[in-house]
Amino acid sequence: MMNLKQLFITVLASAAILACQTSEVEDVMDGTLGFDLSHIDSSYAPCDDFFMFASAGWMRDNPIPASEARWGSFPILVEENNKKLRGLLESLSDEDAESGTHRQQLRDFYLSAMDSVGVENAGLQGISDELNAISAWENKDDLADYLRTAAVDQLPKPFGMYVSADSKNSEQYALYFSQSGLGLPDRDYYFKDDDAAKKIKDAYLKHLADVFALLEKDNPNELANEVFELEKKMAEYHMSRRDARKPELTYNKLPASDLSRLTSFIDWSSIFNNLGLQPDSVIVRQVDFMEGLNQLLKDEPLTQWQTYFTWHLVHRFADYLPNDFVQANFDFYGKVLQGVSEMKPRWKRSISKINSGFSEPLGRLFAEEYFSHESRARVEKMVEDIRAVYNERIDNNDWMSDETKTKAKEKLNAFRYKIGYPDNWNDFSSVDIKADDLLGNHRRLSAHIFSEKIGRLGKPVDKTEWFMGAHIVNAYYSPSFNEIVFPAGILQPPFFDPQADDAVNYGAIGGVIGHEFTHGFDDQGRKYNAFGNLTNWWTQEDSLRFAERTRKVVDFYGGLEPVDGYFVDGELTLGENIADIGGLTLAYHAYQKHIAGTGGRTINGFTPSQRVFMGWANVWRSHATEEYLRQQVVTDPHSPAQYRVNATMSMIPEFQEAFGCEEADPLVITEEERALIW
Repeated sequence: MMNLKQLFITVLASAAILACQTSEVEDVMDGTLGFDLSHIDSSYAPCDDFFMFASAGWMRDNPIPASEARWGSFPILVEENNKKLRGLLESLSDEDAESGTHRQQLRDFYLSAMDSVGVENAGLQGISDELNAISAWENKDDLADYLRTAAVDQLPKPFGMYVSADSKNSEQYALYFSQSGLGLPDRDYYFKDDDAAKKIKDAYLKHLADVFALLEKDNPNELANEVFELEKKMAEYHMSRRDARKPELTYNKLPASDLSRLTSFIDWSSIFNNLGLQPDSVIVRQVDFMEGLNQLLKDEPLTQWQTYFTWHLVHRFADYLPNDFVQANFDFYGKVLQGVSEMKPRWKRSISKINSGFSEPLGRLFAEEYFSHESRARVEKMVEDIRAVYNERIDNNDWMSDETKTKAKEKLNAFRYKIGYPDNWNDFSSVDIKADDLLGNHRRLSAHIFSEKIGRLGKPVDKTEWFMGAHIVNAYYSPSFNEIVFPAGILQPPFFDPQADDAVNYGAIGGVIGHEFTHGFDDQGRKYNAFGNLTNWWTQEDSLRFAERTRKVVDFYGGLEPVDGYFVDGELTLGENIADIGGLTLAYHAYQKHIAGTGGRTINGFTPSQRVFMGWANVWRSHATEEYLRQQVVTDPHSPAQYRVNATMSMIPEFQEAFGCEEADPLVITEEERALIW
């Protein structure tokens, strides 16, 4: 029996012979065509473990930095973008920018975040009034008064309140309410009892006690238990993340007056008056939570609520307070939950603070300096190539009726896309940003953003809005806007490389584009129509056939175990897994059409088809701490990186054809297991 290295060489040799019949063959050693050969570990066969085959060499040479919970293509590009942003922000210090401009505001926000001495000297001054007021509560009326002002003043509250497009009327804004109020990442953390969960619970209690000790409170351990027990009762009413993904469960539109029925303890009329609102209706995402919260507000002792809000006030602003609070926050949320051993340097944390509210002006600074309009044109071409293939695949699929196909194509062809950065920038000129007031800057900016969004109620939805800054290394699909968005930040290597050959680019950014397209037709995106409205446009039979296929995805991914005792949640990750499978399939076939007239190149023994899959592996090259992976499988709708490669490849027969996989190979699954949806 040949060893794996011999098998790898044989596979490449066979592929090269086949490719010689139809395409040019060449060797390229400088890595400029999109894939570095040193990343490959040939001790892994492609059909056994494609993730390790494509990335193990890179992983050995690139250990996870002490300040990171995971390391790979995404965080590395974030790091590179942050270095560019740092240079731009520091260059502003010598600029006499006009007051109220984005350049002045970014300069002074960055200076205030970097001013460690000023932050230490300020101490708790920025929240002392609120801390003293909470300590002075005498009865439940005082608690009710706090809740009346918390929304306006952007203080911690155990519910979310925000404005977004109405899911069933995407041209109008609606006022939403949602569950909130927990200090741990998810409700399940309060109820799990395995060893890892117990360790996290104990560490959380210690963290709470440490913060109360910093506040010089008596009996900090008792106070910590009070917070935990109240949060645990709150968590019992929280909707699971699985159910929270389902828009039909979270779209509960009620007359605004019904809020007083759900939560009679809260004086909603005063809150609305303070905000200058007269809403006819509201959308409550989790009705059971709001009812449960009301009972807790009535029943739990005032002193426990005082302890709870004292902790959450400090937690809400911890990163803007003196270093003792920053360190305590990191010791739990960084070290324990993420497995990170070192705090990021102050300049990185400063950029992160600017991102929390000022992401758009920061992206503007980035795009003005670094975005290539040539890149935009090439990505637009790829978007249309993938849209064309999607149309064909809808036409040719054998499980959907003509009636539903027509509506699916109507939705697909209505997709809009945004690439690079916004055409119009939001106006932040009224926000007073000072070079010596970090916490004040944050609070004034938060108040401005909340006020601006609340002011949208009753107005048409602004479809030009972007939901992330132009420098962000990410992309998204908006079901209400029915659009896909690709910021300038992600349109760089290894996602998009102007110097790389097309096969790798189609596998990388093409796969990401296809992923976002497919979100419009995943298990939740499919519930919105071409106009972005939540409505059922499927026949009953087609919905059942779709559900049969998605059940295979749930079952397959649900059997994957990245950390002992912690399995991927097939239901929670269903939408992202469908998008990965569909996205890479679309990118592969779009590339085949792209080279249909000219043929592709076999480079360093890799055929054009193989290089598409190598491009996808480039994107998900990553490794992470065990702590990060545990938290990911509980809270994150995305599967861990190794499964975004291996599990996706298992679902795509074209991968097995490209690498000559055989029935007994680990990445080859049966037709009964495979879920070909799009």
